[in-house]
Amino acid sequence: MRNESSVQPKRKMKRSVRLRLIVYSLIASILFGVIFVFYLQQAKKERALEKERIELEERLEEVEVNRELLKERLEQLDDDEYIEKLARQKYFVGKEDEIIFTLPEEEEENEKEKEAEKE
Repeated sequence: MRNESSVQPKRKMKRSVRLRLIVYSLIASILFGVIFVFYLQQAKKERALEKERIELEERLEEVEVNRELLKERLEQLDDDEYIEKLARQKYFVGKEDEIIFTLPEEEEENEKEKEAEKE
């Protein structure tokens, strides 16, 4: 009987240790799962932000190119000779005692230029 009584506390001890080990393992697994879910969410956000950054860089490049074109156009519009040339081509403005002839090919080109400027 003595052996049985001494065995019983050992069983309880082993059971208690095993139960603690299971509980700690379960808690560690839950924490690992939560951390992994947060990691996946952050990775998804990072990919979305990277994609947005690339799109914004492309848009910035387009805007810079457009800005340069507008800057060149502004410099041209400050030039009196260019304005005179533009008025002659688009609006058929001529100098005094000057006769302007329009050929059919030029009209088609002028229409194409007008359409290109509208775009």
